[in-house]
Amino acid sequence: MTFECETVPSVDLKVWVEVKNVKDVTPPPLAVKGQILNMDLDGKGAKQYRVLSMNGDVAKIMAMYDTLKGAYNSTNTTTTMGTLTVQKYEGSTIDTYLNTTWYNTLTSATKAAIVPETVICDAWYWSSSTASGDPVYNGTYGSSVPGTANYSIGKYADGTLNIGERNIFVLGVQDVIDYLNDSSVQVDTTAILRNVNIWKMFWNRNGPIDTYPWLRSASAKDSTNAWRVDGYTAYLVSNSVYQSLVIRPTLNLNLSKIQFTVDPSPPPVIEKETWVINENIPVNSGNSFIAEVNFSSNGEKFTKFSITYD
Repeated sequence: MTFECETVPSVDLKVWVEVKNVKDVTPPPLAVKGQILNMDLDGKGAKQYRVLSMNGDVAKIMAMYDTLKGAYNSTNTTTTMGTLTVQKYEGSTIDTYLNTTWYNTLTSATKAAIVPETVICDAWYWSSSTASGDPVYNGTYGSSVPGTANYSIGKYADGTLNIGERNIFVLGVQDVIDYLNDSSVQVDTTAILRNVNIWKMFWNRNGPIDTYPWLRSASAKDSTNAWRVDGYTAYLVSNSVYQSLVIRPTLNLNLSKIQFTVDPSPPPVIEKETWVINENIPVNSGNSFIAEVNFSSNGEKFTKFSITYD
């Protein structure tokens, strides 16, 4: 607001404005980081995609299914990154597959909603103690919670590769770090690289799964390796590029141009839970027995366990 005075008073001028009943007309975001969206991108039925980030109406999404598989690079082509010889993502088997074969399965509406991304490829070190590189991230892994094995990953600091614009890509190690460096999406907030955080991000579960998605980052130590996610013990590690692993398409979509629904968050699953009542429950008649025991939580009544008699 602008105020003007044609005549300036000779005494101190005081102006105050009182505003009441101000309504925020900013529209809510179409989606938020961490949500799972149900979308039919290929005209063959809805599948699930994780929202990794939002920029206005544009969501960076990652496929949450493990049905696509292939080698990272069946030709094992290398390139130079700084002083390193590393696996080449640009034009690799996985890069070509995503931007030709998989892209061509998408509907015209999906293609029109895609916002290309300038893709960068980096390289990382792995260690069971302290990794080389900068920055370095420490974590734990294992098939139980909490993970008991320690590991460390470090980013090669003397260069990256600009792959150029891509419609479809797979995540890099840095993308995983960036997503998990946010307490709102973490299960265990004590560190980024906890097994429960990896399971939640990639599989929306809290325990092992025998599947291994590719990441696009190259190994800084072995030019025949690129990175992957280990679903069983939930950590990041490098792998031979020849092996056929899971491919998780990732892309940027303008959600205002596409139909979707938000998948409701399921309640946390608590495995191997046992409830014991150490009380004598009176029964009025010798011919009576307890059929069920009910509990309530937040006003909701439910039955938790079955009853057996000796």
